[in-house]
Amino acid sequence: MTQTTDIDVLARQAAAGDPRSLDQLLTVIDNERLARPAIRSLIVDDTDADDLAQDVLIKVSSGITTFKGDAKFTTWLYTVARNCAISHLRRKRDDVQLRDDDVSPTQRVSSIISSRHDIAAALRDLPDHYREVVMLRDVDGLSYGDIAEQLTINIGTVRSRLARGRAMAAQSLLTT
Repeated sequence: MTQTTDIDVLARQAAAGDPRSLDQLLTVIDNERLARPAIRSLIVDDTDADDLAQDVLIKVSSGITTFKGDAKFTTWLYTVARNCAISHLRRKRDDVQLRDDDVSPTQRVSSIISSRHDIAAALRDLPDHYREVVMLRDVDGLSYGDIAEQLTINIGTVRSRLARGRAMAAQSLLTT
């Protein structure tokens, strides 16, 4: 039996109400860091990612009965983890947004200028191979295929460099 099969069996048993299987399942998810890829696809900050990994364990524990076993457990887990990350981003966005009457027009303009300066600096600091892909996609608006053709690299390489470049730029913006 493979690890995937083992975790699927544990998940079905836990969904059926077996508390020992649920405990083992949560231990495997935590020890193998199975929720991390879904979380890290959206969350850059390590502390937030760690907190969300714990939230995912809580969601799995409370919602395991919704796992029907029709698909792989890891697919279900990925969806739970991704939804936790999206909810976190929404909460964070709502916390950061300022009401219009809290900020004067001058403060808004200066904030926009400051943000653009910070973004330009974050992009400038990226290694060339990441910056090039991010600029072509996010500034110039080229498709993945056009970028791959222009740089003579695979589309998969474009996607990975874009994801990594965006994550590095986001991390840079969080530390400024």
